[in-house]
Order: sequence, then C-alpha cells, then structure tokens
Amino acid sequence: MLLRTELTPRRTLLGIFLLALFLRVGFVMTQQDGFYFPDSLEYSRAASHLLRTGELPTGYSRAPAYPAFLAALYAVFGEAILPVRLTESFLGALLAVLLAALGKRIGGPVVGTLAGSIWAVYPMGIFIVGLVYPTNIAALLLACGVWFILPVQDEPVPAQRAFASGIVFGLAALAIPVALLTVVFVAGWVFFGMPKSRALCASLVVLGATAAVGPWTARNYL
Repeated sequence: MLLRTELTPRRTLLGIFLLALFLRVGFVMTQQDGFYFPDSLEYSRAASHLLRTGELPTGYSRAPAYPAFLAALYAVFGEAILPVRLTESFLGALLAVLLAALGKRIGGPVVGTLAGSIWAVYPMGIFIVGLVYPTNIAALLLACGVWFILPVQDEPVPAQRAFASGIVFGLAALAIPVALLTVVFVAGWVFFGMPKSRALCASLVVLGATAAVGPWTARNYL
C-alpha cells in the first residue's frame, strides 16, 4: 500500500494551530510578570473592580468587553497575568485556524493554508497576545463575524447567520469601538453585493450589532 503524503484538511489546520500556539506561548513565557503599557493596567484595574463589585469603576471610559474578559479569567485563575497571556495565545492560534478556513472558502485550500500560516508566524500577531490589550480578541471576533456572513459557494446566507454576524461584530465593537464601522461596511456589502434577500440580511446584521451594543449604550446615556 502506498503511503499517503498529502495533508488532509484537518491535519493542515491542526499544524497551523500548533505552530501558532507554540510561537505565542514561547513568546509570552519570555515576558516579564507585569504590564508594559498604562492602558493594560487600566484594563486590569477595571477587571478587578468588576470582579469585586459587579460593576465597572466610576469614571471608566473605555469599552467594557476586555475588562469583562479579564474578570472572567481572574475569577478562575486569580489576578495573575500569565494565565491571561496563555489564554490570549490559545485564542490567537484559533484565529490562525479561522483565517485558514476563511481563506479556503474564498480562494481554495492553497490560499487558506497560506493565510493561516502567515498569521501563525506573523510577528505582530504573536506580539499582541502578550500585551493584555483587546486587539487580539477584537480580531478574533471580527474574523468570526466574517465567517458567519461570508457565503459558501455562492449560496444565500441564512437569516440566522446574518444575525449572528451582527452580534459578533457588535461584540468586537465592545472590545474596540472603531470596529462598529465594520457593521456599516458589511451591511452595505450585503445590501449591494448579495444576489438574494439583500435587504433582510443587511437589516439582520445591523439588528444583531444593535442587540450587542444596545445595553452598554443605554447604560451610558439613559
């Protein structure tokens, strides 16, 4: 029997994931046990306050998603920075796999493998997992939103996937507010670029994003 030399899609994705995870974990293990930027310290203090009181501190003016993420990790692992960086490393490796899957959907297996591999070894993609900053999570959420809304082989996008994409884009905006612009562009692309159910899908994207950011907006202005 001839040995099969080609990589199966699952093995390719697993290889991309392990490569990305190895590089990210190796990087964060070289970092000091502390914060490099004042913004990271502010996120950490907000997370600690949220964990103790159930509320973000008075005067906190940043987006809420990342302190909530940190508070969840602090509740499980204690207020230590290494578990945060290791979790970010895992999420960064997942992002590499997701980009590979998106690339395959758009341009085929070769494009997918290249996309995932490039992100796995991209220095900035490795660097951001050690910052204790919302960039890595926001990027993962944005990629998830694209995954939901991107058609598969020119098939119509189901309504539930359009709504889910809006929710995920809204969550990304709760991590980095400028990501809310993505909703505008995606809704426009859906309305003008999709062959069927354009108005419905575009409306569901906006509705999903509104459902995600609405409570935080109401909390701030009502």
